[in-house]
Amino acid sequence: MSSFSKPIREPRISSSLKRTGRLKRTRMKKPRRSIEDQQWSRDVRARDNHTCRRCKGKGTEAHHIATRARRPDLVLVLSNGATLCAFCHQWCHTHPMQAAALGLLSTESYEAARRV
Repeated sequence: MSSFSKPIREPRISSSLKRTGRLKRTRMKKPRRSIEDQQWSRDVRARDNHTCRRCKGKGTEAHHIATRARRPDLVLVLSNGATLCAFCHQWCHTHPMQAAALGLLSTESYEAARRV
């Protein structure tokens, strides 16, 4: 009988690390939206009577016409919002030229707006 206790176990390696040699990415949680942003979203949907501007169906999402990254000064401005259904919201971001022609997306940047 030996005086050694149980053998020390190696740490478990996930199957994705064994296959690819890379660690598995974990999904990041979305940051909480501010109270002002939530109120803006409610106001935009109420203004549009919860109706999608593109397909006239039931709109459940408030969309920024000028994106937050391009126009941070218009993030909480009501006229910069549009109510869209989930499908039309996705369509708007995957077809930016057609959405801009319909007035659902702006291509203007903050720097260009400041020069005016």
